[in-house]
Amino acid sequence: MHKTYRVTLLFSLFFQLFSCEQPINPADLTKEEQEIMDEARSYNHSELVDGEVEPGTPVTAVGEARYADEYEEDGETMKKGTTFQLVSLYGSDSYTIIHDADQEIQFGTTQTIYGIYEGYDEMESKPIIRAVVADLREDEPVITREESSLIGFEYGNFKRLGGYFDENDRSAIENQTAFQYDFRLSLVEMYIDEDYRDKFNDQETATAISISVSGENNSNYTVDFPAAFHVTTNTGEQYDHSDAVHSYNAAGQYEPGETKAASYYFVLDDKAEIPDSLSITFEAPLRDGKKLGSDQTATFRYAEDEE
Repeated sequence: MHKTYRVTLLFSLFFQLFSCEQPINPADLTKEEQEIMDEARSYNHSELVDGEVEPGTPVTAVGEARYADEYEEDGETMKKGTTFQLVSLYGSDSYTIIHDADQEIQFGTTQTIYGIYEGYDEMESKPIIRAVVADLREDEPVITREESSLIGFEYGNFKRLGGYFDENDRSAIENQTAFQYDFRLSLVEMYIDEDYRDKFNDQETATAISISVSGENNSNYTVDFPAAFHVTTNTGEQYDHSDAVHSYNAAGQYEPGETKAASYYFVLDDKAEIPDSLSITFEAPLRDGKKLGSDQTATFRYAEDEE
C-alpha cells in the first residue's frame, strides 16, 4: 500500500479512537427526542419517494453520512443546521438529511437517524428527513473526507483537484458520428505506488493533467481510432499523447459494437504554474485510411472543484 495513503488510514483510526462522537445515552435525551425514537419506523426508500408516507411522520434510516454543506473547523464534523447526504449501506439509495440533532455527526460515520419525514427533494431526487437524534454505529468502519476523495487507478491513487471547461461549461468534447468518442480533462494529484514511480520521474506524489479518452464504434464497419491529440497550455507547455503515461489504451482498431477507454497523464513540473487554460487538438477516426470528419480543436479554462 502507498505510504501516504497508509498514514491517512492511521490518522482515521486515531480519529475514531479519540473523537468525542459517541453512541447516544438514553438518559441524555429529551422527552420529545425519546418519543420520536419510540414512534419512528423504517420505511422502504420507494415508499418515501412515491409519496406513501405523509410529511411529519417520524421515520428512521441507516446509512453513511456524506457530503455536508458545512463543516466545523476540523473538516470532518458536520455543522448543526447543515444539510448532508445519508447513503444506504446496502445499495445506491440515499437521503437528504437536515442536521437538527444535538449529537455530533462526522463525515464517513455510519448513523441511525431518527427524525421527521419532511417530503421529497425534487432537485436532488431524494427523500428529506430532519434528524432529531443521530445514533453512531461503532461497529461500522469510518472513512475520512480525505480518503473518500481518493480514486484508485493502475499506478496508485489520485485525487481530482479541478476540471477544464469550455465556454459552455462542458468538461468534455464529444463526437456524435457513428463512431463516438470523447475527451474529458481534469487536474489531479497522484499518490504513486512505489513499483511505478519510475514512470513519474521517481516521484511519490505528482500533479498532472489527466485526459480521459473513450471510443465506441456504433457503425457496421471497422474503424481505426488513433486517440491522438496535442495539448498547448497558456503557460507555453506542449504535450503530445505519445509523451503521456497512460492507463490502458483507447487507440487501435474497433470492430462494430466495440468500446475502449483510457486515461493519459501529463505530469507537471514541481515549480510549474497550473495552466489556467489549454487547447487540445485531436485527430478524427479513420475508415479504410480516410478520416471520418475532421480534426478538432477546442479551448478549455480551469476551475477548481468545490469542497
